Amino acid sequence: MYAIILCAGLGVRLNPITKLYAKPALKVINKSLVEWTIENLIRSGINKILITTYHRPESIENLDLANKYRNCSIQILREDHLLGTGGGIRNAMIVGGLDDAVLVLNGDCLWDFDLTIPIEKHNSRNMSGVLTMLLVNSIQENTPVYIDNHGAISKIGGISKDLQSFTHSGISIISTEGQRSLLLEAKEYFVDDFVVPWVQRKRVFAEIMDGFWADLGTPKRYLNETIRFASYKGIYSQFLAGKNCSIHPSATLLNSILWDNVTVGPKASLTNSIILTDTTIPSGFIATNKVIFPGSLQEQNHLSDFF
Repeated sequence: MYAIILCAGLGVRLNPITKLYAKPALKVINKSLVEWTIENLIRSGINKILITTYHRPESIENLDLANKYRNCSIQILREDHLLGTGGGIRNAMIVGGLDDAVLVLNGDCLWDFDLTIPIEKHNSRNMSGVLTMLLVNSIQENTPVYIDNHGAISKIGGISKDLQSFTHSGISIISTEGQRSLLLEAKEYFVDDFVVPWVQRKRVFAEIMDGFWADLGTPKRYLNETIRFASYKGIYSQFLAGKNCSIHPSATLLNSILWDNVTVGPKASLTNSIILTDTTIPSGFIATNKVIFPGSLQEQNHLSDFF
């Protein structure tokens, strides 16, 4: 089994952060989002990972993942044009080849749970299931996924009074049969073009996962969920700061995230704000609900108020 991490999306809802970085390159505590994903996969026994990129690919390539995780084969596949989820998976499978099962993961979700059991259950179904979707209970507003009493997914989206709804974690396990369909049919969208027809034929099963999960789709979600994740890990205080940050003792920081190489001057005040790498906050500057990056303070119209 190997894994495909989909990191090619534009991440429009996360602007202005994604003007500079691919979404999976977001800083989450002390490492990037994609590094958290890789480490969770390695703990679950995965030793081969393909990563698709398109938008701001250098922000992922510069992480030097192959050298950082030498016990795992990691290959980055840069798309010349945006292939969509279906095309990206198909392109990665051409490189990775057919396998007993392939894990496909959205690169913009933060999660912390063991994949060993759902992988074993998927393999035990033999030919009865084309796909296993890992679902979570989430208070975030996401497309609902409904399952029947036999553990099969019966509906994606819409409203159902009779069935319990869950959220797709962004993690799926695809059988060899499903892989062949993806390779033979050059379609753009994984869910609409493949998963929905499989659901209609009762070929998609669900596994409900316990543990931390969050979609980091907007600046507000990124800020709040990263802080919640830090608390979950037991390492959060008043703010989160990356490597080589310099914060003046008279500065005030509350519920904010600083990436690497950030300088905060005297009597500056940051509340509910995200400060990207290599940014200098001048003396006395006050920011609430802002995304601040190099150059944005000189161009006030680029300061993003995301609440």
